[in-house]
Amino acid sequence: MLGTFQRRFDSQYLQRYLDENVFRFNRRNCRSVDKRFWRIMQQAVQSAPAPLKFLVLEAVT
Repeated sequence: MLGTFQRRFDSQYLQRYLDENVFRFNRRNCRSVDKRFWRIMQQAVQSAPAPLKFLVLEAVT
């Protein structure tokens, strides 16, 4: 973590860091960019819509 994020690691975003690494790990063996894109689009269409409050970051005050 320290090498990747240049010693700027905020525990508030830990779940997002983990999600990104899981995403990359699960797609590490796919050699074709087209296949990866196609699979992501298939999953996006098949999944339920997410409420806007989960998609938008709230401003920290």
